[in-house]
Amino acid sequence: MIPKTLRQPIALIRRGLRKLLIDPLRYRGAGGYDAERYWSDRFRHYRFSLRGSGHEGLTEEENEAAYEQAKSDLLQALSDLGVDLASADVLEVGPGSGAFTQLLAEQGVTSYRGLDITDVLFADLTRRFPSYRFERQDVTTTPISGDYDLILVIEVIQHIVDRDRFNRAFRHLLDALRPGGILVVGPVAVRPVGTRRRLFNVRVWTVDDLSRCCEGRSVEDLGGFRGGRLLAIR
Repeated sequence: MIPKTLRQPIALIRRGLRKLLIDPLRYRGAGGYDAERYWSDRFRHYRFSLRGSGHEGLTEEENEAAYEQAKSDLLQALSDLGVDLASADVLEVGPGSGAFTQLLAEQGVTSYRGLDITDVLFADLTRRFPSYRFERQDVTTTPISGDYDLILVIEVIQHIVDRDRFNRAFRHLLDALRPGGILVVGPVAVRPVGTRRRLFNVRVWTVDDLSRCCEGRSVEDLGGFRGGRLLAIR
């Protein structure tokens, strides 16, 4: 079935022109693009609509269905890994509008820290999750303080388009992983499909890319996730 919004050709053409021509100029910056400004503007526009953190080309209902499947897949993977969420110190990178933050709260996570490149939604997230900490930080440039039992990086890595920043991000993430802790990342491609750089703010990273920058660590494939794979790194 063709997504509802893709059946609107004029809107589709406008969105395509914006993504291909206008936004690459508007958000030019170091590391491929000015990610902080891009995501600040996007979240100001969409607020807590899942089209902000999800797929702009899908309706809210279609995004909700996709996120529900992703939540189920993530929860099953964490269960298979034997993660005790209620007692874990959890770091979430890129909480966005809080879709997976909500899942963690529902599963009894009490020790939580969320890092995002923009703080646009932090006031609302703090009201929704008053015991959680949200801080603005770019993990591709700045080391992460503290250490954690579980680090979640969901729907983030495809928006890191520069390899040096990608490698630095994972050095920082691994340095913040407690002995015995688990870093969960997804979606990750099995192999490149067409060009690695699909849009100015999207790059396809593969399992091999992740394995190379996490050399010496165990990398486990947890199954399909959001059109790619979900990986656990220890």
